[in-house]
Order: sequence, then C-alpha cells, then structure tokens
Amino acid sequence: MSFIHKRLTEIKGTDDTDVLLGGLNVIAVGDFFQSPPVRDKFVFQDGRGYNPGSTYLWRDEFKLIELTQNMRQRGDTEYSDILNHVRTCSQTKSDISVL
Repeated sequence: MSFIHKRLTEIKGTDDTDVLLGGLNVIAVGDFFQSPPVRDKFVFQDGRGYNPGSTYLWRDEFKLIELTQNMRQRGDTEYSDILNHVRTCSQTKSDISVL
C-alpha cells in the first residue's frame, strides 16, 4: 500500500504528508476466501507487507464491506459446497471425484 500511496502522490502532485493516496477515493476489491500461495503464507500474515515507519494503510484507512451472499454459484449448490470444502481443506473423496 505504501508504494501505491507514494505513486499516487507523485501523479497527483500532492505532498506525501498532506493526504493519503494522493487525495483520491480508492475502492479495493479482494477475495478473503482465496487459497494462500503454494507453500507460503498470505502476505498480510507475517508482516511482509509492512513498510517500517508507515502504517498498514489497508487496515487503518479502508472501510471493510463484506459481501455475504455467494452469487456466482447460486444455482449450483453442489459446486458451491465443493468449493467451500476445498477452501477450508475439508474436501471429501466425493468432492474430488466430481472435480
């Protein structure tokens, strides 16, 4: 986030300390249920996304709005259930055979 902040302040010509993200309104979109990188942790789990001397901008300055209804697989509950099993590492042999 700090790199995005720095670049936006350059583009907008604002002082780095005046306003965050160059004074732009930003909408960030992500998937909280995505799988972690293979043989690694999420970037936000161990502090690798932290820039010393700054804050976790995404935690401190963003308002979280979580969508709770699955719209993509709403017509296929079997597939939705399988995806949830895979996401939580609780897939069954039946799930694997369907996939």
